[in-house]
This record gives sequence, structure tokens and C-alpha cells, in this order.
Amino acid sequence: GWLFLALGVSLAAAGAIDGYAVYGAVARPGSLPGAGGAARLGDVIFVPWLVLVAAVLHLTPTGRALTRRWDLALRATVLAGGLAVLSAVLGDRTLDPPFDDIENPWAIDALASTLGFVGIVATLGVGLGLVAAGASMVTRYRRSVGADRQRLQWMYLAAAPLPLFVPA
Repeated sequence: GWLFLALGVSLAAAGAIDGYAVYGAVARPGSLPGAGGAARLGDVIFVPWLVLVAAVLHLTPTGRALTRRWDLALRATVLAGGLAVLSAVLGDRTLDPPFDDIENPWAIDALASTLGFVGIVATLGVGLGLVAAGASMVTRYRRSVGADRQRLQWMYLAAAPLPLFVPA
């Protein structure tokens, strides 16, 4: 429940951040302080969503990962998500339009190439972690019986096609 709440809050925050960035950096450039930073955050805000979805899949319905290995997979996904966000916020990658002219106020130029590489690897790690989370849910569903299986059925239906959606 808390993870779904966090997912909803992060989606709402993403909308607010994107709206702030568009207004302050595109519609009325210079009218709002920190609009460039908001644009940078808005570019990477999807990563926490993916990490939260992975956590939901790993932890539903008991609140614990299926085994110690699945717990390590969840922890690796969370770590990869943190690294992806950090590398995007501190990197100097050009943003997609309409923010392509905005300079990153937090960029560390000396680490640009390293942060770019870390960002790519971490983002791939999040994708793989999401696939692993789907596999965890499928495994949990296949091991369940009776009422537990019925409770997991709706999550299983969402998790089973996940390995196809992540690369797409």
C-alpha cells in the first residue's frame, strides 16, 4: 500500500515538476527560479516510478521478497535507480526538446563522461531489475495455491508481459 502511495505521489510530483519547467523555461523563460533544474529533474523522474513498480512486484502480497536472492535483486534495482537519477542530475547530457537549450545547473563537467557511462549502465540495470521483478511475481504466483493465488492473479496478469514492455 505504501509503495502504491509513493508511486502516486511521485507521479503527481512529476507532473508538477514538468509543469514548472515548461512554464519557467519554455513559456516564460527566466520567470521562475530553478526552472532549468526542474527540467533536469523532469527528464529523469521516470526512474523512481520504475523502481517503485519493481518494489511492488517483489514485495506483493507479503511485504517481503520471495527469497534472499530476490531481495538482492530488489536492492540492486534500487541502487541502480539511485545511480541513474544521480548521474542524470549531475551529468551534462543534452535534454530533449523543448529543453535542449537549457544548461544543467548541477553539472560536474570533470565527471561528464563517467557520469554518462554510469547513467547508461544504471538505466539498463533498472530495466533488468524490472524484468527480474516481473519474474519474481510470476514465480510467486506459480508457487501459490488457493486464496493466495487468487489474490496474486491481478498482479500476475500485469507482471507476465513485463519482459516484453521493458525493451519496448
